[in-house]
Amino acid sequence: MTPTILLVLALAYIGALFIIANYFEYRGVSQRQTSPYVYALTLAVYCTSWSFYGAVGSMATEPWSHAAIYIGPFLVLTLGRPIIDRLVQTGHRQRVTSIADFLGSRYGKRQSVAAGAALICLAAVLPYLALQFRALQQVWAVVNTGDTLLPGAAADSITLLIALGLATFAVLFGVRRLDGSERYRGLMHAMAAEALVKLIAFIAVAGLAAVWLYQHGSVSSPTAPISTMQFDSTFWAQLLISAVAILCLPRQFHVTVVEVDSIEQTRRVRWLFPSYLLLFMLLVVPIALAGQQIFSGEGPGVADTYVQLIPIALDSGGVSALVFLGGISAATGMVLVATVSVSIMVTNELVVPLLFRVADPASRTLLNFGRVLRRSRQITVFAISIAAWFVASGLSALPGLTQIGFLSFLGTAQLAPALLIGLYWQRANGTAILVGMLSGALVWLVMGVLPATLPVDSAWHQLLPDGPLEALLTDSSFAFVTFFSLGLNTLICLVLSLVLRARSADLRQAHRFMSGSDETAALDFSPSVVHVVQLASLIRPLLSDLGFQRFWRELEASYEQRLLPSDRAPRFVIAAVEAVLANAVGATSAQQIVARLEKDLQLDINDLTALVGDAQRSVSFNREVLETAVENIGHGVSVVDAQLRLVAWNGEYERMFDYPARFLFVGCPIDRVYRFNAERGILSASEGRTLQQEVDRRLEFLRDGSEYTIEREMADGRVLKVHGAPLPGGGFVTTYVDISDYNELVVQLGEAKIELESRLVTGEKALSERNADLRHEVRLRSEAEAQLRDAYRSKTHFMSATSHDLLQPINAARLLAGALPRTEDSGETNLRRQLLNSLDRAQTMIQELREMARLGSGGMVATETTFPLQKLFDELSFQFAPQAKSQALELRFVPTTSWVRTDEAMLLRLLQNLVGNAVKYTEKGRILIGVRHSGGTVCIDVYDTGPGIDRADQGRIFNEFERLERADGPGADGLGLGLSLVARYAELLNATLDLESERGKGSHFSLRLPRVEALTETTDTEGAATHNQGFIAGRVIVIDNDPSLRAGIASVLEGFGLSVEVAASGGEARRVFSHTGSGLLAVIADYHLDRGETGLSVVAALRQLGLQSPVVIVSADDSGSVRDQARASQCRFLPKPLDEQRLRALLTALAQEAPELGGAS
Repeated sequence: MTPTILLVLALAYIGALFIIANYFEYRGVSQRQTSPYVYALTLAVYCTSWSFYGAVGSMATEPWSHAAIYIGPFLVLTLGRPIIDRLVQTGHRQRVTSIADFLGSRYGKRQSVAAGAALICLAAVLPYLALQFRALQQVWAVVNTGDTLLPGAAADSITLLIALGLATFAVLFGVRRLDGSERYRGLMHAMAAEALVKLIAFIAVAGLAAVWLYQHGSVSSPTAPISTMQFDSTFWAQLLISAVAILCLPRQFHVTVVEVDSIEQTRRVRWLFPSYLLLFMLLVVPIALAGQQIFSGEGPGVADTYVQLIPIALDSGGVSALVFLGGISAATGMVLVATVSVSIMVTNELVVPLLFRVADPASRTLLNFGRVLRRSRQITVFAISIAAWFVASGLSALPGLTQIGFLSFLGTAQLAPALLIGLYWQRANGTAILVGMLSGALVWLVMGVLPATLPVDSAWHQLLPDGPLEALLTDSSFAFVTFFSLGLNTLICLVLSLVLRARSADLRQAHRFMSGSDETAALDFSPSVVHVVQLASLIRPLLSDLGFQRFWRELEASYEQRLLPSDRAPRFVIAAVEAVLANAVGATSAQQIVARLEKDLQLDINDLTALVGDAQRSVSFNREVLETAVENIGHGVSVVDAQLRLVAWNGEYERMFDYPARFLFVGCPIDRVYRFNAERGILSASEGRTLQQEVDRRLEFLRDGSEYTIEREMADGRVLKVHGAPLPGGGFVTTYVDISDYNELVVQLGEAKIELESRLVTGEKALSERNADLRHEVRLRSEAEAQLRDAYRSKTHFMSATSHDLLQPINAARLLAGALPRTEDSGETNLRRQLLNSLDRAQTMIQELREMARLGSGGMVATETTFPLQKLFDELSFQFAPQAKSQALELRFVPTTSWVRTDEAMLLRLLQNLVGNAVKYTEKGRILIGVRHSGGTVCIDVYDTGPGIDRADQGRIFNEFERLERADGPGADGLGLGLSLVARYAELLNATLDLESERGKGSHFSLRLPRVEALTETTDTEGAATHNQGFIAGRVIVIDNDPSLRAGIASVLEGFGLSVEVAASGGEARRVFSHTGSGLLAVIADYHLDRGETGLSVVAALRQLGLQSPVVIVSADDSGSVRDQARASQCRFLPKPLDEQRLRALLTALAQEAPELGGAS
């Protein structure tokens, strides 16, 4: 066959494996156990390219030198079967995920032991994976060019593509599930198919070689007599490490222990895999003999390719293609299972602990744990495959596949002392095991790997001193390295275990592993510091939806109440979650994850690792549990098989029918039971039938599989409801329920119904009268509520109107007082200041009453806009800086770039009250206002060094008209509405308001709002602040219906240096404008005028006359609707009472925008 055809055949074969894996992974046997024969065939992953190609090369070089790799596992699987059973039973009970997890969990859940075992496995498996890639490269070289691969040839790009393709296959079918309790059924069925293919291929080429030997060749070997076998030290060393390899190789441990469904599964096929090994060993002989004679005189390395070369030389295209596929199966099967098993070890024991050690923040890693774990395993699979490809290039100088295989076997054999000692010796110490493993691995690396892989002139050889040490480290035989490394490993484990004192965790885990059963600890219902939602989020990605729901229901059933997300998780829940994590990442890493979760909360809690054993959470029910459940239900149950023999029943069934002792037995014919009941009168015959006919009729029901439900009255008056239903595959199950009490209850209910109907007739009239009274009462209540609503609206309207009317003269008086000429007389200055302060306090109190009335009416609705907080900070700084300076206080606003989306006016009033209170009540020190970011929110903080608030008073200061007793301090006056307004505004804005304060140490108010992205900021002259205190040139028209306020505003404006014209109505404003003409700096108009006229309507009329100057609307009603109307009319807005400095700042800004009309002088 041509190389192209073979390549297409290989791709089709891999596609077929993909279909098999996909079918059994997603549709085939997702809920059933894997067949024992499939399980036995997956064990054949032991037979890799080494067995398929390298064993033939060994036999051709030295007869029967290949036997050790088959005899060793054969002896363990037959004579050492108790070891296999104990290992599988222990691993299955403890739900281990890998051999590293087994060792780490056995020795006190030590992460160091698990990590050390994972590193040793990784170092040992990489050369073995490289062996498979080299074998595939060699096969392709033979079929493509007809030449064998030279020892020094490096791995090519074809091998790299194969490595990446196999890694992709492993990711699809070996890393998809994270729950270790679920099996990789698709991958295992694909491995079983590959085991059959490579066996059939090997039989085919062996048969072809045997036929050729019979026709043309000889059964003797050219190198040595075939009947001789060398039992030297090398043979015994190879036999030893081959025997322990069947236990310690990561891929063998995975298919033998991790993938097993039950112990019975292994016992039913004890003969199959050993027979498979013996058959492989014997088939090697004819292939090696035929290859020696056909290819005698060929160069080095040819013997390893006899399997592929013989069909080509004998021109057998079919066998050649079959052997080509068999070689692919031998290599790919090992690569797939090895990369999956090693990636599980590396991620569980190395990557996951490292992530939780360096991750920042750890909480994010915990919440995304499922995705992180899956991604880590996927990356690890590809990394291992690519690393093995590089190793294949580095090991290309080795003469044959056998040397690479034995080096890899010896590396994994360093786990054997720890594994076997852990199975049988309870006193073994984890520290001793770790030191022993690492010591043996170091000897293997220094005396075995480095001398075999590095050239003689390498730096390693140059570093060694001449003499015995160099000879020991470079020229030691394989047998010496084997016995020395394993002997040193075992000796250190035993001696240090006797010397060192075991930890309590070591003893606890040793007891769990060796006792053969799990001890159930009492569930600890005490609450932990971890919340339920954290645990649920952590394990949800690790389980299927159905599995997670089942697991959570079991926890709630144990807790006897629901587990809400915000609850503090009971400690038994943490232990159960740790067990689920152990199924995915191993016991040691699971313990570290849970410990990290608790540690991040900075709380000191006890160790939870021994509360509940892993086996306690097994999802399978054994027969004893099922029998107990059936025995304790309250109904009678009997089950007959397809031959109508009684096979199961419960005690309630016996008690219902009062059967004699020992009357019922397994296999009792059911017609015997029916006749016995008929003789006692329990089974009565229907009219026209005899008792035997009635029995036959019942038996016919059972034979036909007809479902039925009847009620039977017993002789003692009891009534039984009998329900029968057929079973799948034949048989019948019948349930018996005593419904005597139910029937009695039905009778009583019927009598009660009759009595209730009679009472209903007599009580209908009384009910109608009562309904009429209720309707009358409801009508009176509605009228009273309507009167209360009207009274409340009237009160609110009165408060709003009264406060508005009161503000007008007070505002005018303040403006007039502010416009008084300043003198150097200190008495007049103090008098002027006291007058202004009194007017300010009156304005503030009336304004607070007005705000409270408006908020109480329910008419205020927040209008959201997006704006920068710095804008409010600038306005607050401008408003309160003079007052703070006058009180010798440090008022600081920390600059911010944060934007929020809320009602700007309400937020400003809220902050004005907070900052105003801080300035009012702080005698000395500082006031700090700033912004903190927390996730998607911003937190506005107001700190002061004022007198502080007692904890007992902090709840009532937000009530209306609530003032603390501090008449001797600052801020003693006021109505006590400021913080009540703050609370109302915070509620309208859906903002979170918090208070932290302590008497004598100041206060801290914080307001939390959603944070939004910044928009392009525009200049707003309405809020602009300026400290320019110079004169402003220009003319202004003031429109206000209140004479005193009109005069006050005019007086203030003239103090600014402006020329002022006044008007009381729209008509006067039009006359003034017609005389004044164009060139005005601004028009200031009150919103509310007389006779229903508004400032906006007057402005509209003036604009029709040609007004183009800016307009400022002023009003004591600073609600959002008035502001929106002013903004819609392209007018600026200032609230009453007018602030002199804000008014000056606005007019200054307008003068700067229109310099031709005037400017600041």
